[in-house]
Amino acid sequence: MFGNMKEMLKQAQNMKSQMKKIKKELESIEVEGVSANGACKITMTADMKTKNVEIDETLLSSEAYVIENAIKIAVNLSLIHISEPTRR
Repeated sequence: MFGNMKEMLKQAQNMKSQMKKIKKELESIEVEGVSANGACKITMTADMKTKNVEIDETLLSSEAYVIENAIKIAVNLSLIHISEPTRR
């Protein structure tokens, strides 16, 4: 009984170390989403953290809904690029 419990604890520890390794890998993978006109670029890590947001100055003179749409498209494309490797 206790041998089985020790084995289960060992497996749990192995899983924990594997999870840490995977988390570290996800933190190092970066993807970009760029709006169609290239005026907005979002860089994210595979663990869904935003690393960088670039907005072209010409976009800033646009109406708010144009800016919002460009950001939305870039973020959504970044998220799609993040999910692509996990779909395989």
